[in-house]
Amino acid sequence: MGVKRLALLLVLVFCTWVLHERSSHRRHGPRGIVIHHTASPGKLHGELVSASMIDEWHTRRGFHKEYNGKVYHIGYHYVIRIDGVIERGRPEGCRGAHATKGNDCLGICLVGNFTRRARGLTFPSRPTPQQMAALHHLLEVLVDRYRFRSAQIHTHREVDGDTACPGDRFPIAQVRKWVKDLDGNRRLASIFGRSSRH
Repeated sequence: MGVKRLALLLVLVFCTWVLHERSSHRRHGPRGIVIHHTASPGKLHGELVSASMIDEWHTRRGFHKEYNGKVYHIGYHYVIRIDGVIERGRPEGCRGAHATKGNDCLGICLVGNFTRRARGLTFPSRPTPQQMAALHHLLEVLVDRYRFRSAQIHTHREVDGDTACPGDRFPIAQVRKWVKDLDGNRRLASIFGRSSRH
């Protein structure tokens, strides 16, 4: 075997290994995103419903997971308050406790009750504009980090089937379109980025 052929073979082996490592890393990351609502008002006892409040609720329900030496009770990875503030729950690398068949996905919970029957009874009965802007920003980060596609964005109802969460007033079609657009923009940027280097 000539030196050139051996060098080419080594390059091919190396490229195959790199591709395998990248796909393996993606396989071991979160499988997707599951979106929830709290099925509560935006405020309780004059306080905004927050990740710390949800952590207390989940503690009482017996949720707990040790991860990197710390115990987490909140089952979600992110909480979006009615004012649009994004709060962290458990770390992204920690398995969720938010959907029986979707705990290998990141859990994002928006505060509010987005079911039709809650309309007029609790606020918000639809995600607030601040929540939607925050969700869009969070999805930009997560789509870039994990290369999620729109088919990997689920509602809790779609994953488990025995719940109305996140409610029939949650705009899941709009959210999937955002992710599709974000993914398309990322792909275009990578194509044009590669071609500009040549």
